[in-house]
Amino acid sequence: MIWTRYGRVGNSGVTSLVPFSYEAALKTYAKQTGAKQRKGYREIKMALGSKDKVGAAGGDKNADKEMKEDEAAKSKLNVQVQEFVNFIFDKKLMEASVVKVGYDVKKLPLGELSNETVLKGYQILKKIENVINKVEKGSVADLTSDFYTYIPHNFGMKKMSLFIIDTLDKVKEKIDLIQALVDIQVAH
Repeated sequence: MIWTRYGRVGNSGVTSLVPFSYEAALKTYAKQTGAKQRKGYREIKMALGSKDKVGAAGGDKNADKEMKEDEAAKSKLNVQVQEFVNFIFDKKLMEASVVKVGYDVKKLPLGELSNETVLKGYQILKKIENVINKVEKGSVADLTSDFYTYIPHNFGMKKMSLFIIDTLDKVKEKIDLIQALVDIQVAH
């Protein structure tokens, strides 16, 4: 089967699921990927999580809770220390810190961007900073589009011109987002 989805981040878009033989699926995938790349789309590397994670994307929340309770019962740490560690690694708190600057955790759950992709986002931000400071020539709009290609944001159907990273304050905000994503990857 080949499953495809086209559309803006945050919208359901158009999807299709088509059965193929294995060989035909590989050829079709290569053909579609090539066509998209010729249009300017880029392949984004993902850090795929463990398939056996309990509570992952649509997993059993009760099983996840039972696992945490079981782990807490086995721990020899003081309860206050356990609570502190749980606070540091609180996924909801991590999500809240990146959602407020526009990152789309539904489209790309935390911890799934590869280090290479996050680094590419950072490098693009540094280029934007250089263009703003007139150290380099380039289009801030094009570089912003490149950044959002690597670091997904949910802007709904609003005009992208409203979200161009064209000031040093906006660059700093996005660098803070990149730092938060790196910290989250370490926590994961």
